[in-house]
Amino acid sequence: RDSGSIEQDADVILMIQRKQNEQDKRNNPDGNGTDFFVVVAKNRHGRTGSVKFRAEDQYSRIVEV
Repeated sequence: RDSGSIEQDADVILMIQRKQNEQDKRNNPDGNGTDFFVVVAKNRHGRTGSVKFRAEDQYSRIVEV
């Protein structure tokens, strides 16, 4: 199916957005995590928006920032 029809049929669409830049490196100088956003691009029955998370690689976990 075309991606447009999948988007039309979906109730919720989540996207992961990661930007690695110098500010991320300064905020986390030990390099044990990566900041990223989970973006609610479509929510038929609720709000849309984004939430910031950090992947803490050394512990194999993801935490909300």
